[in-house]
Amino acid sequence: MMEIRRTSGGIIRTPAVLMGVAWLLMAVCGGCAHKAPAKLTIPVTYAEKGKAEGHFWPDPSLKSVFERYWAARLQGDSDTAFEMEAPYFQEMIPKGLYKNYVKNARNNEWLGMELVNLIQDPAYFVELSMRLTYKGRKMRPGTVFMKDRWVEVEGQWYHVLRDRLIFPAVSETG
Repeated sequence: MMEIRRTSGGIIRTPAVLMGVAWLLMAVCGGCAHKAPAKLTIPVTYAEKGKAEGHFWPDPSLKSVFERYWAARLQGDSDTAFEMEAPYFQEMIPKGLYKNYVKNARNNEWLGMELVNLIQDPAYFVELSMRLTYKGRKMRPGTVFMKDRWVEVEGQWYHVLRDRLIFPAVSETG
């Protein structure tokens, strides 16, 4: 038999009600903290001859993390992208500065991504060469060539952002 108690505020508390409220709070708060993963909506091609999608990635989990990261970056979702940056970067760079860095991506129409090359050396560090094509604000097409770096720490892949101009404290020297 369940005991019902009235408190001075007139609220009825039972173990079932308290557990229900706790479950509801966890569901609501959990939903806030974990957004649905972003999907990469632009075409991705592989330039390296003989390397199709299935043979390009040294680890399937890296492909998944890479796609979620770049979907967030290209959509201007700085919160999701920031969580995927290397832990040292998250500690050293203010989130507001990163948000300003990422938000400008929304000003472009992203047309495609070409993965040119992937180098894994040592086993926990990967560097991708890639091209992003876009239309800018004035609808002028453009291409950006970049090196995209990833590091695996305790089974989890993190993005390694190096931009000497915006983030000199975490960028390589020399």
